Amino acid sequence: GYGEESGTFTNNEGRIQAVRKFREPAFEARGNLAIFDFVAALRSQACQPSMQGEIFREIARLVPAYQGLTDGLGADGAFTT
Repeated sequence: GYGEESGTFTNNEGRIQAVRKFREPAFEARGNLAIFDFVAALRSQACQPSMQGEIFREIARLVPAYQGLTDGLGADGAFTT
């Protein structure tokens, strides 16, 4: 649910924004990355990278519009090019 995980998202105008965890889940539930890891394991595959910061660095390395960005975006985020 909302506020239960940290990460980033890119909105329709190309702004990358950070979201920070500010509450615990209301009940025991897997987070998004744990779900991806679980599905990958069911397919006898590994989801690599599987940590939020590592995933952002991988995107920044592979996607030209994200190159040079880090997951330390700050309050205003950043625009992709």
